[in-house]
Amino acid sequence: MTQQSWEQMLAEQKEKQRIKEEKLGQLIQNGGLKEWADRLTAEGRELKMTWDGGGDSGWVDFLIDDSAAETEQDIEYSELLRDMCYSELDYGSWAGEFSAAGECIYNPTSASFEGTDYYSEDDTVTGPCEIRIALPKDIWFDSIEIMIQDEEITADVDLIVRNGFKTEAHTEAEKALATSLEEQVNAAINPILGDREFRSMWEEINLSKSDFTIEGDEQVHILKELSVGTSLDEDRVISITLTNED
Repeated sequence: MTQQSWEQMLAEQKEKQRIKEEKLGQLIQNGGLKEWADRLTAEGRELKMTWDGGGDSGWVDFLIDDSAAETEQDIEYSELLRDMCYSELDYGSWAGEFSAAGECIYNPTSASFEGTDYYSEDDTVTGPCEIRIALPKDIWFDSIEIMIQDEEITADVDLIVRNGFKTEAHTEAEKALATSLEEQVNAAINPILGDREFRSMWEEINLSKSDFTIEGDEQVHILKELSVGTSLDEDRVISITLTNED
């Protein structure tokens, strides 16, 4: 597509949007949109908008008795109302590490679509801990790679030996440490999060042998800090009125 064609397309889209906004303003000003919604609800129909999105995609649906609009007028007015809902939600292109979902239903008494938007955003809390990473003193290794992850807290341990071979003793030590870490991390999560809800873990730990100290029959490293996945949640009241608020 040429630059001229691109600019022409943008200009056409802008003009279409201007016409829709002008039409919407007229329908709110003259009460046409409210009359239409009131008539359908008086017939026992339910008018509802639902939305779901986040992570770079999202949409709003307009439903009449849980079905898409069918008549020409219903389709036109539902598209205008969807635009109002997009504007009220104000999520733009839905880009970001969040999720949002909800619905609003038309209330003829207030002449408004009323409902709730349930918003959730990924977050991480880092806090102090005393996670003991312990191996038998006689296990030789150059470094160790540990991955602690998932909602169920699973630990993967890999002892790295640059020159030589790993033995059955290395495998047993890896398994024992993985089990110990899973238990310790599970115990450390609640003190770090407090009243926040746990969502997931993704902690990568890389240590060299020099990071360990000898304690009796073990070589030990104490992990002093842990990052835990949680979420920021917000419930927002949504009200989209079909009358001129001025």
